[in-house]
Amino acid sequence: MALSIGLVKGPPMRRKPMGPRISRPERVFVLSGPSGVGKNSIARLLRERGMAVRAITATTRSPRPGEKEGEDYHFVSREEFERWLEEGRLVEHVKFC
Repeated sequence: MALSIGLVKGPPMRRKPMGPRISRPERVFVLSGPSGVGKNSIARLLRERGMAVRAITATTRSPRPGEKEGEDYHFVSREEFERWLEEGRLVEHVKFC
């Protein structure tokens, strides 16, 4: 089974400022580390303070238990994913075979 994942373009997120505003929104950074080191806690604090936003990716796979549409991923059909590619709605994408 093939799986497709893509980063979705969209309108800016609306958020309440809780700290310093994002000064360079065109910059992307990634929090990376093994399970349990606090990536989600750091990301949550940065978002709460208005210093970061979370990109929600799209996937053609089915949701896993506990995952929520539009929060964890945009779960879309393969056909819709291909249409999003044609419409230029994805910043990048990868297909796993």
